[in-house]
Amino acid sequence: MKSILSVFILILFASCHGFRSSGSASSGQDRGVKQVIVASYRADCFALTAQSCYLIKQNQEDEWKFYYNELAGFDYEEGYEYVISVKQKRNNNNINDASDVEYELIEVISKVKKEIKISPLYDTWGLLELNGEAIEIGRLARSPLVDINTLKKIIQGSTGCNSFSTGFQYNDDEGTFKVNFPFALTKMACPDYSIEDDFLKALESVDHFKISGVDLYFLSNGKVVLKYRKVD
Repeated sequence: MKSILSVFILILFASCHGFRSSGSASSGQDRGVKQVIVASYRADCFALTAQSCYLIKQNQEDEWKFYYNELAGFDYEEGYEYVISVKQKRNNNNINDASDVEYELIEVISKVKKEIKISPLYDTWGLLELNGEAIEIGRLARSPLVDINTLKKIIQGSTGCNSFSTGFQYNDDEGTFKVNFPFALTKMACPDYSIEDDFLKALESVDHFKISGVDLYFLSNGKVVLKYRKVD
């Protein structure tokens, strides 16, 4: 009986030992280690407060995403695009828009100088027409301006009453333009003459743009819905 029990214990021990070994082998490379691409510029972002965020992605064809946390050990220099190896850990973050992982630098794999191409969209523009009708600017609470920053992909402006700030995607060659919705607005009461509702609907529908001289046209399904003029 003792010998049978001894054999059973030995088999059980060997099985447990084999299980632990196979688990270690199957894990291979530490799953907490990864490579990410870091953009050559930082962008304005908002979690609990306004801040400046790294833009990161895993593959060149991916869209840039905000990274809201600090990147421990990273000596970042604007104007250079990086490929870096990082150690990641979950941080159980419940804040909307904030990153739920934190990175710690392991090594810089590459650092490449990037020339900054300035888009003709990069400027401050004043609204002239909404859905084909001229805007009575003097009757609005605020000037309906937009400031478009194509480096940070941030558009800030006024609805003629309230202020807003959000991201956008664009392509100069294809003339595409899409604002990130929904976004937060300030909460001022608008006067009797208000274009805010129609303005927001028009802006959300925009899918293309074109520039002619000092005028910027935002289009939706081929129709001009917003006409702006460059502000000196």
